[in-house]
Amino acid sequence: MSKHASACTKYKKDFIKKHEYLFCEFCTVNANGTPRFETHHIVYASEAPNHENLHHKRNLILLCCRCHKYFHASKKNRDTLVKERKLEELFNRKLNILNAQSKNKALNSQ
Repeated sequence: MSKHASACTKYKKDFIKKHEYLFCEFCTVNANGTPRFETHHIVYASEAPNHENLHHKRNLILLCCRCHKYFHASKKNRDTLVKERKLEELFNRKLNILNAQSKNKALNSQ
């Protein structure tokens, strides 16, 4: 099993131990509403493939398939999670897409 798959499996197992059942951490649907949950890296593996904190629990979230698709549709969809989980500190880099876009617009309008 790859390090990526192993981290996702461990997160899901730890989640079940802590909460005793599966539910989407974003929309809160539980196993009665969907049969499948996926562990998602908020900062994608492709963005920081060798970063020591890629598989840190703050960077992982359990999602239903619908929410997982939502987060992959656009990186800006993760901005709230980046802020709440302090992922910029964890990865030591700017990750918040909306704030970066707003900052660029402000600089360009001067």
